[in-house]
Amino acid sequence: MNDPAALFWDAYKTDTYFMIDLKLSKELHKRNNYFSLGTGILFRTYNSQDIDYSINPVYNTNNELIGVELGLPGPDNTKMNDLGIVFDLNYYHKFKNKFLVGLSCSSNLIFDIGFETVSISPFIGYVF
Repeated sequence: MNDPAALFWDAYKTDTYFMIDLKLSKELHKRNNYFSLGTGILFRTYNSQDIDYSINPVYNTNNELIGVELGLPGPDNTKMNDLGIVFDLNYYHKFKNKFLVGLSCSSNLIFDIGFETVSISPFIGYVF
């Protein structure tokens, strides 16, 4: 057991995303069918908090690896900031009673890791 004092037995892992984007979009419509295509720049910050164990290599006098030692647990905080591009494609149908039903598609292209967070979701709305 690496945590004999039980310092971190009730600890839990948290992952927090904060995303902000600035988009430009163009809406096209024909009768009651609306399409919107947009793109913009995205800033994302990711914060991960977890409990981690240190791993230390053990070498003999000839500088050969003979084993590893696990250290006591401790908090590990990782924070990453990324830039990227966001893409949006939306379609909705507007009914005469001002209700609308549609489908929203979105994806993020993070410069450091590639495509992430591809989402397709239906939506229902009302126009005031």
